[in-house]
Amino acid sequence: MLWNLEKILNDKSPQFDPKQAAQARGRVPTLVGWKAIDKYTVELTTRVVNSLFPYDMSYIFYSSPTQWEKLGKDWVKYAQQPVGTGPFKVDRMVPRERLELSRYDGYWDKARVPKLDKSPAVPDARGGNPHRRRCWPAKSTGSRCPRPTPSRA
Repeated sequence: MLWNLEKILNDKSPQFDPKQAAQARGRVPTLVGWKAIDKYTVELTTRVVNSLFPYDMSYIFYSSPTQWEKLGKDWVKYAQQPVGTGPFKVDRMVPRERLELSRYDGYWDKARVPKLDKSPAVPDARGGNPHRRRCWPAKSTGSRCPRPTPSRA
């Protein structure tokens, strides 16, 4: 966690990324200090009481230092080959065009491994929410994701 805070809040850190800092720094405006207490505990200091602070922290893109180093400390490459802890893995990404995900059979929670083989996502060409996912039939089940109903404005 501290490595990721340094990535956006400390321009002297080797992992500092100005693009990520520009997006995330304004989301944690009350955070003024951070330090490790022990292997499993961090102390975060805010300049004022902030009841929304846990939500603010969710806007930070948490990256894997191991993957970043493996990819030559290159944030552009990292964006193309991200890693995470979720039930899907990235198979292919074409910026501003598509993201192809597939089931990650090594997911830690065996009871929640997805039944879908793949889950492609594309930007909404109608100009709506760019983060909304569109789905196609899953090979294993033949089911479809719900389609949004066109607005009647």
